[in-house]
Amino acid sequence: MAKNLVNKVLNDEDVWICPAGVTSVLVSLKKEAMPLHSTGCQMHDGSRIYAWGSNSAGQLGVGDLLDKSIPTAVLGNFNFKKYSINGANVTSVPFSYGLTYTGQLYVWGAGGLGSLGLGDILNRSSPVLISANISVKNFYHGTGVNGYSAFILSSGGQLYGTGENQIGFLGIGSVATVSSFTAVLGGLLFKKVFSTKGAYNTFGITTGGALYGWGYNGQGQLGNGDLVPRSSPVVVLGNILFKNLITQASTFPAIIGLTYDGTAYSWGYNGNGQLGVGDFIDRSSPILVLGGQKFKSINITANGAVTGFTTGGQIYTWGTNNLGQLGTNDLINKSSPVLIASNVKLCIPAPSLGALYYINNSGQAYATGFNTSGQLGVGSFTNVSSPTLILGGLSFAGIAPGCLSTYNIFGLTTSGVLYAWGYNANGELGVGDLLSKSSPVLVLSNLSVKNISQVIPSQAGSGTFFVQNGNMYFSGYGNNGSGLGDTIWRSSPVLILGSKNITSPTVQTINVNVIPGSSYTLNISDQASMLGTEPLGVGVFDSATLSYYS
Repeated sequence: MAKNLVNKVLNDEDVWICPAGVTSVLVSLKKEAMPLHSTGCQMHDGSRIYAWGSNSAGQLGVGDLLDKSIPTAVLGNFNFKKYSINGANVTSVPFSYGLTYTGQLYVWGAGGLGSLGLGDILNRSSPVLISANISVKNFYHGTGVNGYSAFILSSGGQLYGTGENQIGFLGIGSVATVSSFTAVLGGLLFKKVFSTKGAYNTFGITTGGALYGWGYNGQGQLGNGDLVPRSSPVVVLGNILFKNLITQASTFPAIIGLTYDGTAYSWGYNGNGQLGVGDFIDRSSPILVLGGQKFKSINITANGAVTGFTTGGQIYTWGTNNLGQLGTNDLINKSSPVLIASNVKLCIPAPSLGALYYINNSGQAYATGFNTSGQLGVGSFTNVSSPTLILGGLSFAGIAPGCLSTYNIFGLTTSGVLYAWGYNANGELGVGDLLSKSSPVLVLSNLSVKNISQVIPSQAGSGTFFVQNGNMYFSGYGNNGSGLGDTIWRSSPVLILGSKNITSPTVQTINVNVIPGSSYTLNISDQASMLGTEPLGVGVFDSATLSYYS
C-alpha cells in the first residue's frame, strides 16, 4: 500500500511519537526573521540592526539622543539572534536588549532604577556588554507594573534579575531595587521563565520540571497554598509538570498552567470566573479547569476573558464577557468553559480589541465581541455576542490584530491577498483613505505578503508596517516612527528608504534517523535538538516541520 507524505508542525517542547515503520524524518527548522519595533522601530537585514523613531533615552543605540526619521544603523555591527526594545511601558522606560549567537548580551537606552543591569542608573546611547562572564541563553525585560526590570537566563540555567523589585518579584531575597544582575535565590536551574505584565509575579520552570513562583501573592498567585508574598522562589503545589504558563496582565492576575498533554490548571484571582472552575472564588493552589479538555493554547485578556483552543479544533471560552467577547450569545460572565466553535483551524484572540476571531477548516472567518470601529468585519459598528461570519466571501489563511492603540485587523487570504478593516482615522489600514471599515477592504499597492506575521502593527503610533520581498512599507500616522523621513500621514503603503534586503524567513533542514514507537521532545529555543537525536541547528527557531512517509 502506498504511503502518504506527512508534514507535522511542532513548536518548542512539543512531543512527537515516531509512528510504526518510520525510520527517518526530514526536519525543517524555520525562523521568522521579522523586524521588531515599539517606541523606536527596528529592522534586521541579516547582518545588522537599523533603528528609527523616538530616541530620548538612547534606546535606538545609534550613539546619540536625537530622534531618527529614517533607518539608522545601530552601533557595533552586531548580528543578534534576539533583540527587542522594551514594550511593557515604552513611553517611560524605553530600553533595548540584544543577544548574540555566542551568548553575549548588550543593553542600551534608559537605565532608570537599574533596568540595564550595568551597576548604575545611567542611560546609554550605544550597546554595552553586561558581563563577559555570563553566557546568556535568553532575556525577559520590561517586567513588572512599571517595566523598569529585567531577567536573564544563563546557558547553564541560572537566573538573574535587575531593576525595580517591589514585593520581591526579582527573587533575590529582598525588596530592594538593584542596578546589576543579581542571582535569584535557591540555587535552582531554570529552563523557562514567565513574568506577569501589570503585576509583580515571576515564575520559572526548572530543568527538572518543577514550577516555582515569587513576588505578589494577594489572591494566591504563587500557587503555594497561602497569600503571603515571597522575595525568593517557592514551589507551586501539586507536583504538576507544566509545559507553559499563561498569566493575566492585571494588577490581580489569574494564572493558568498547561501540562504536556494539554490539561489546564488554574489559580490566583477569580473575580470574573477566569479560573474556569465553576465559581468565582480565588484559589491559592492549582485546581483542574472544568471539562477535561486538552488545550493546544490558552489566552487570557487583561480584564479576564479566557479563550481555550483544544487539540481537536474546538474553542472554549470563560471569564469576563462584558463585551460579548466570549461568543456565548449573552453578556454574562462564565465560571466554567463553554463550547462556542468546532472544526476550527486557527484561533486568534485579540485582547487589545476586546474581540475573538477564528478561521474554520474551510477558511471562513468569524468574529465576536467589541466592534465600535467595525473591527469585527461583519458590516456594522455594534458589538456582537456570538460568532458572526466576516463579510466578503473570502477564504483566509491568517488574521492578525493591527495597532495596539486603535481597533483594526488584517486578514491574508489563501491566495495571498491582503485585506484590512476597522479603525482607520490615521490611514493605518493602507486602503487609500481615512475612513473606518466595517468589512474587509483590499490593502493598496498590490502588497503580496507571504505570511500574516509580515503585517506588523506600530507601537510607536497609529500605523502599520508591511514586509514584501525583503522591503518594508509603512501606512498611517506620519511621526518619526514611520521611517519615511518626514511627518506626513500616509493612507496607503509607502516604501521605507533603506529597507531593502530585510531577511526572509530562515529555513534549515536536516535528515534525522528515528526509532518507531520512540518519543522525541523538540527544543528550538536555544541549541535546536530533538531529545534522543543529534543536534539539529544553532539559533532560536519559531517552529519545526517533520516530513516523513507513513
